[in-house]
Amino acid sequence: MRWTLGATYLNEDIYQHTVAEFMTESIDSFAINESLKALGLPPTGAPGMGIPGIIDMPLGTGLSGYLLGFIPNELAYLSSLTGFSSVELANMITLDNLGKPWNEFTDDFGDYTSYAAFADMTYPVTDKLDVTVGVRWTRDEKDFGILSYYQNEITIPIPGVPASDFGLAFGTEYVLRDEAGDPILDSDGMYQPSTQSNTWSKVTPRFVVDYQWSDDVMTYLSYAEGFKAGGFNSLGKAAPFAQEDVVNKEIGMKSTWLNKTLRLNLSAFEYDYTNLQFLRLTGSNGNVPVYNVRNVDASGQGFELESTWAMTPNLNITFNYAYLDTEYTRYALFEGETEADDLTGQPMSSVPKNRYFISGDYFVPLDGAELLFHVDYTWVDERSGSDARESAGALALLPYNPADIHGLTADNRVDAYDLVNARIVYISEDDWEVALYARNLLDEEYLLDAPGGQGTNTGSPNTTRGMPRSWGVQFTQRF
Repeated sequence: MRWTLGATYLNEDIYQHTVAEFMTESIDSFAINESLKALGLPPTGAPGMGIPGIIDMPLGTGLSGYLLGFIPNELAYLSSLTGFSSVELANMITLDNLGKPWNEFTDDFGDYTSYAAFADMTYPVTDKLDVTVGVRWTRDEKDFGILSYYQNEITIPIPGVPASDFGLAFGTEYVLRDEAGDPILDSDGMYQPSTQSNTWSKVTPRFVVDYQWSDDVMTYLSYAEGFKAGGFNSLGKAAPFAQEDVVNKEIGMKSTWLNKTLRLNLSAFEYDYTNLQFLRLTGSNGNVPVYNVRNVDASGQGFELESTWAMTPNLNITFNYAYLDTEYTRYALFEGETEADDLTGQPMSSVPKNRYFISGDYFVPLDGAELLFHVDYTWVDERSGSDARESAGALALLPYNPADIHGLTADNRVDAYDLVNARIVYISEDDWEVALYARNLLDEEYLLDAPGGQGTNTGSPNTTRGMPRSWGVQFTQRF
């Protein structure tokens, strides 16, 4: 019988400073984009209908409209005092504020403590049959603080009227307050962070049964549960997101064949997530969306094949294949989201259904050294982007036609791609080697994600391209 006992303790003292830097023109573009979205139009507008896009709108149009929509009562009051209409006042304020730098920040503080204890035991029922039982207890305690207050102001060009505090990227103030709602300042007269605390704990088991059919073939069944503590979103105070739980079931085989020259491993599995912690861009109307974690349920099933074949003493071939079919089974919506944002029934973001890898290594013996020729090929299936803008309504709001973007499918999914890498290595018996390598040898143009991100809200989505062809020389010395 084999057994393991253990325990862990971890404490993290966390500080994060998040900065948003832009110009007031960005507020202008954001406001125009919000107005166009409300009309069901993309950032490019509808020139055929006489509706210009962000680029063609006169500078200041968006900010003026934004002011009219979000402070109508204040403008009406100033109008009664000055005789200027609300529209004239909004235009005056806009002209007085365009061209100004705009910086906002949020500070986060965390004191996180994690405790865990675990035990694992393998019992040989027979000389061929082993049963493994394991259990883990985990407890996470988290104290979190957020400090965010207005650091900018909209100036009002009317004598005697003070500037108005304003926040766009972080549009809500989060400071420590008393029961009356007034800020509690420290001894230096500074704001203090608003705090939250929570604790998550769970016991998770593991069971494995494996049978050694021969020296070359072993099969197994396994059942395991996993746990990940909940937490707090760092850019706004809200209820903590819940702990993540997963149940995984797997059956598989590990084997060698052809006089141990062929290694072949097969596995089939399924998993179910409850309260999967999913990071996604969200935001209420009137504020720039930020990345927040939400809880969703998801499931997946698939299988994997891993193989390596020593075809000759000098030639090795490796082939791996993975199939994974996933689905969101429950998708929690944030305030302000609609059914169009619900991804229930859709595949998990950024997860390809199919992918495979094949490589060859050929060794040439030399006097006091060895020459290795290596080449590999990888193919990755199409997949949803992290922002998953694939519905008909979402496609209509894109400032581009996905069919015109190399690396995207017509429905705005990340297109499949393949890569070839090669390497020639001179390996000395004196523990050094020099290699000439080429990555993405065929110079494949591909994307790692569909366009999205916070720039989407000013009509400028961004994405990440895969690395182009590159080559180099690498020297390694082992001691």
